[in-house]
Amino acid sequence: PESPPTIISLACGMVRPARGHVVVSGVDTNSSSEEDVWRSVALVSQDVYLRDGTLRDNLNYGREDATDDELRAALQIAGLDELFAGLPDKLDTLVGQRGKRFSGGERQRIAIARAVLRDSGLLILDEATSHLDMRREESVLDAVERIGHDRAVLVVAHRLSAVERVDRIVMLEQGRVVETGSHASLIAAGGPYARMHRAGS
Repeated sequence: PESPPTIISLACGMVRPARGHVVVSGVDTNSSSEEDVWRSVALVSQDVYLRDGTLRDNLNYGREDATDDELRAALQIAGLDELFAGLPDKLDTLVGQRGKRFSGGERQRIAIARAVLRDSGLLILDEATSHLDMRREESVLDAVERIGHDRAVLVVAHRLSAVERVDRIVMLEQGRVVETGSHASLIAAGGPYARMHRAGS
């Protein structure tokens, strides 16, 4: 569904609403600094930035106090335990410039593991699977589903496969909400979402 960039900007506290309120993990963005809001948010975008350092350096970015056990647990939750087992230097494995050692799907799941470590109340996926093939996208969505039981997940996507699993879909057209509901209910309604889904099938 079409989503203007201001949705993420509002959720992250970078833009304040002209009317109404945006509350993230109990924090009203109107009465909080951007830094305070960011403490409640973890963002995974389509272009994951990995520093030219070790896997440990990239995982504990923003959580320098994380233990190795916590890092390994986060990798497991993100579905990277098999990959981790095959790494020669484990957490000290060098990721290469911009994380070139890993595939796009693996970089996304490293970013999800980093979000797990931050333990934020809101995880935002900003077109996070748009560059991935179906198999890699499924692995990323599996990881998101595992961590979504105890936190809110906001998925912003044009790719319909990325939103079919979510509890509630908000369909936007030209910045206005035109439909809300589950994937099944919106398909049954035969409205804009269903038409978009048919066109993409």
